[in-house]
Amino acid sequence: GSNVSMPFSVRIDRTKPAGSTVAFTLTVTADGNYTKALSFQFGITMNVWSTATTQNNAVSTAAYAQAYPEIASDGQGGGFIVWLDRRSGSDYDVYAQKVKVGGVVPMPEIPICVAAHDQYEPKVAADGANGAIVVWTDLRSGRSYDIYAQRLNSAGVPQWTSGGVPVASVANSDELSPRVIGDGAGGAIVAWLAKRGMTGWDIYAQKINA
Repeated sequence: GSNVSMPFSVRIDRTKPAGSTVAFTLTVTADGNYTKALSFQFGITMNVWSTATTQNNAVSTAAYAQAYPEIASDGQGGGFIVWLDRRSGSDYDVYAQKVKVGGVVPMPEIPICVAAHDQYEPKVAADGANGAIVVWTDLRSGRSYDIYAQRLNSAGVPQWTSGGVPVASVANSDELSPRVIGDGAGGAIVAWLAKRGMTGWDIYAQKINA
């Protein structure tokens, strides 16, 4: 019936990701004679969303301007945010960031495209596989506007050619104002405004696979 103090060792094994209920196993050894395993459930709160309307959560505070953010769900309680970025001090580029459930920002900002000249009008859509498809208007040719795209996996890592892949790149034409929707299988459908030749503005679309 009395309390006895004795030395013991504790081993903690985390078996579930942060932010959920986590199981731990404690092994207690007394005098080297026995071990006893005890299982506990701890509710771990990893919520880092700001509760102050005057503070909020910073996604990017890089030099110069960050503007025109767009957001898509990652299907896991978080999302992908893309924006127009002038941190270079000269040209506009496209950057992104993944925000996990609870407001956790897990990685440095993602340079989607920092090619020569300007990149404009970034848009983003969920790809149906916990990743995202990013599209934008691109002036890397220095002559006319094209449409480019990049896919991010669930960890926010670019999956296609560095700087993006061309969706529409037609000589002597301008391709502008892309819109994108995921196809649910890792790819997307992209639509945009185009002026080809001497005719007026038209609407074009293209399906891109994963």
